Amino acid sequence: MQQELIRLGEAKLRAKGADAIFVNRVGAPGVGFASATNAGLLLARDGEAIAVRASGPPIAKAALATWLLDALAVT
Repeated sequence: MQQELIRLGEAKLRAKGADAIFVNRVGAPGVGFASATNAGLLLARDGEAIAVRASGPPIAKAALATWLLDALAVT
């Protein structure tokens, strides 16, 4: 499942011409729109390659936002 999420994320990253994108599983319990927590993968361009970093287990969305900003700062 994670490989499929990475494949879809990479395709979206390229299609949008973005430098980074955060992807998560839709419909997974405890994460997403109807939850106070979220988890997923950050895909970021590293030259021609795409680096993938997992956020870990579900955490509060404010904490995830901090993680994302910190991760993007070193990308």
